[in-house]
Amino acid sequence: MRRIAEALVAGGHPPERFRAAVLRQLARQDRALIAGLAAYRRHPAQREMPSLPVLWQEGRPACSTMAARARRCWWCPPWSTAPM
Repeated sequence: MRRIAEALVAGGHPPERFRAAVLRQLARQDRALIAGLAAYRRHPAQREMPSLPVLWQEGRPACSTMAARARRCWWCPPWSTAPM
């Protein structure tokens, strides 16, 4: 960051304007991401996923598996370990 700030000052550009431009761009990208996620969730093509077989469970945390072309894929979703 120091190098960028020094280059801005050397070029006669106020660092505050650069910071504001970066924040505007980040906000624009965040809005686009959230709009994309909302459009995905609103799409009419929805499908029901079958429950995966549970290999291990202790309280709420659980690990499941999926068989995919004779390979096993272990799945321990991060939200399964979150306290309720």
